[in-house]
Amino acid sequence: MIIVGKGTPQTLVLNVEDEDVPANNPVTGQTVTVAIRRSSDDKWYDFVAVIWDTFASYTAIGASNKQALTDKGDGTYAYQWDQTAADAGVVRDYEMVYEIPSGTYKGMDCEHWSFIEGVGLTTTERAAIANAVLDEEVNSATATDNSLRAAAKAAWAQGFGKWALVGNILTLYGTDGTAVVRTFTIDNLVNPTSRIPV
Repeated sequence: MIIVGKGTPQTLVLNVEDEDVPANNPVTGQTVTVAIRRSSDDKWYDFVAVIWDTFASYTAIGASNKQALTDKGDGTYAYQWDQTAADAGVVRDYEMVYEIPSGTYKGMDCEHWSFIEGVGLTTTERAAIANAVLDEEVNSATATDNSLRAAAKAAWAQGFGKWALVGNILTLYGTDGTAVVRTFTIDNLVNPTSRIPV
């Protein structure tokens, strides 16, 4: 199941591959359609009239209930569907039914989509969150637990930070050069083979 935020436009994509003759990949030049069935009442979307129609099965739907996908020239076929315009942007589940009606690659495939509350982040919003996490400053606090933050601090201290070996005690320091991130006991000063966290 594909889970997305309600009311967000989504690009429906079918990837066509020739599993028997890899030299034929990517498969382009096909006529590909998509039909959309709303799970809550078993109705099919009419792409022309912008309404939901009742049919006994997929084989009974009309031409206006199938939308042609655009051949992207790389083996993928795509159509951007606006759930807000089609179904008021509400929380719903759908079945996307793809079909190549004839030819060598004749066949069908389907996907189940769930449009839910609160996950509709744009590409820009997702990038901002990732940047906020990845660009967070590595603080000089100790890193003794198994969290991602502690791992980042320890990695910074190991790779870039100041360290000192006094006797058989190895100390790693944070970004300020004074706060201790981690301390280790070295097993042998001449030929060290291991370090043990203190």
